[in-house]
Amino acid sequence: MGRKFLAIVTAMIAAVAVIWISFMIGTMIAPNTPNNSEYLQKQELAAYMLTFPTASFVAIAVGYALAAFAGGFIATKMGRRWSAGMTLALVVGVLLSVGSLLSFVVWPQPAWFLLVSLLIFIPASLIGYKLAFRAV
Repeated sequence: MGRKFLAIVTAMIAAVAVIWISFMIGTMIAPNTPNNSEYLQKQELAAYMLTFPTASFVAIAVGYALAAFAGGFIATKMGRRWSAGMTLALVVGVLLSVGSLLSFVVWPQPAWFLLVSLLIFIPASLIGYKLAFRAV
């Protein structure tokens, strides 16, 4: 039980790190990114997100797919002796999907991006499972 939990926690840490990197890349693509954007008020952030280009959202969506893949891969590799099925990778995909839903409340984003992010996490984590399980 402890090894499974550790595998999920480690996979989530790696996935969130990849997501943060994709956010950094997405803001590098966006023009006129304000300095100290982490200190913006909610209204200022919403106004800024209206100017966010589609290419930035696409870069973040690619980062989401890579994060889910990495999470599924790591969870499968770490917990393969204790969980032979795809459960750990699926848990990582579901947790990332829930995180995406919660970020929709906090971080203003288009509805199409929410839909893409919800559809991308579970399949990408299962692809990570497939590649990790095949390599065993």
